[in-house]
Amino acid sequence: MPIYNKEQHLRECIDSIAAQTLPDIEILCVDNNSSDGSVAIVEEMMSADPRIRLLHETEQGLPQARNCGMAAATGEYIAFVDADDFVDPRLAELTVDSARCCGSDVVLFPFADNRLDPDKFKKVWARKLPRPGVRALDLGADLSLYFTPSVWSKLFKRDFLESNNLLFDPELKQAEDVLFSYSAIVSAACLSQVCDPPLYFYRRRVAGSMISDRSSVEQSFMALKAYDKLDHWLQVNGKKDDFEAAFLRKLLSEIEYTFDLTDDFEAFRCYFDEYRHRYADAFSSEAAKTLQSLPMYRTYIASRDFDEAMFLRSKRAKRSFDEERHRNDEAIRKAKKKRDRLKMEKERIQGSRVYKYARRAEVLSKAFPFSKKGTGKK
Repeated sequence: MPIYNKEQHLRECIDSIAAQTLPDIEILCVDNNSSDGSVAIVEEMMSADPRIRLLHETEQGLPQARNCGMAAATGEYIAFVDADDFVDPRLAELTVDSARCCGSDVVLFPFADNRLDPDKFKKVWARKLPRPGVRALDLGADLSLYFTPSVWSKLFKRDFLESNNLLFDPELKQAEDVLFSYSAIVSAACLSQVCDPPLYFYRRRVAGSMISDRSSVEQSFMALKAYDKLDHWLQVNGKKDDFEAAFLRKLLSEIEYTFDLTDDFEAFRCYFDEYRHRYADAFSSEAAKTLQSLPMYRTYIASRDFDEAMFLRSKRAKRSFDEERHRNDEAIRKAKKKRDRLKMEKERIQGSRVYKYARRAEVLSKAFPFSKKGTGKK
């Protein structure tokens, strides 16, 4: 667990880990030059729980802090937690059971976030694997639909990570999870999944987070570096042909994600031109043909230029809005219809002879109460 000035939520986070129903765990807290009371909180909690260890990583950065924790880990499995989040007490037990049952190198599990309401966490939808023990290769171009890049939504077998020399790249200041997670997923001999309940609770937009903000196009330019490195890793490790379609689909999702985040369309124009130039050959390859039916492909790749792409994206956005409005209107119509039906049923019952007799009997019973024993009056 990397820590950088997290005193606000740190105690809750560590308490949630310490409360695991699988007690045989180690809790590695990696301080990354905190200047608040975070270290003091960890030291206090260490005195009460010997499973907690405090490590120090002076080189600033989330990749460096996570690598420090991985190097010190001695357990059979590794899970990552960010210090401003918290976890379900069954996380370790359920994911380790899945890993051991299926012989998995990586276990996926669901999470909840507070994107819609800062005080409420809601489960984020995730597609279920077609079967336990599946390989990434079996998932084809849809690979990225089964998981998010975030490492905290996965359990990893430690000797699998070590044998594949999988570490976080210190050069990546954005999307650092992309290279690590995808490298692990495509290298795994076996994947499994815990489908319910959500086991991780992710707080969005926490002040001082080590995870960089993605609110500007310039920062998304930096995130493209992670995809460049992943593309290179796939090539070097002989996996590019097998996973190029999946890689390009994820890249398309990243492009749309960047568009949805920004209001600076002139900056996005530069971003649009950059990725079109950088991946021109890839999107004209044989692997990309499997993606040509996707609306994202037609918008960002098949379009003639930026202006046409924005027009197509606007049409898609309006269509999505209209569909959502239609669903809401239909839900309201059904609710009104149900309300009217219940009202009519209530009026029918109240107008029936049986109901009137029952009401008279109720009035009489109150006017002439009888004792419970026998039939005599009180």
